[in-house]
Amino acid sequence: MEAILRLLKGESIDSVSRELVVTVEALSRWREEFLAAGLAGLKGRTPEEAKVAALEKKIGQRAMELELHKKKRSGSAREATVRPSEADREERVQRRAESAAPGAQG
Repeated sequence: MEAILRLLKGESIDSVSRELVVTVEALSRWREEFLAAGLAGLKGRTPEEAKVAALEKKIGQRAMELELHKKKRSGSAREATVRPSEADREERVQRRAESAAPGAQG
């Protein structure tokens, strides 16, 4: 709590992080959670309700990220299935060229 109050009073997050041997990411997360709980108090929500709302928001963000990741992977899978068919086509063209070449000579 002391670290968060120091940040809110304007101290540098880097200096607080170094002094308390806590990562900047952890301090940022704690500050955001503190502010969310503080805002919840102003809105008439309990800190638990604020935490649930923050977690629901985070779950929604992760769900969107997962969906995008799945779409990227399925796009890669389609590319992978297209490439062998192109290779097969090139191989067939090469075989035709090879089989036509001896007939043309003879």
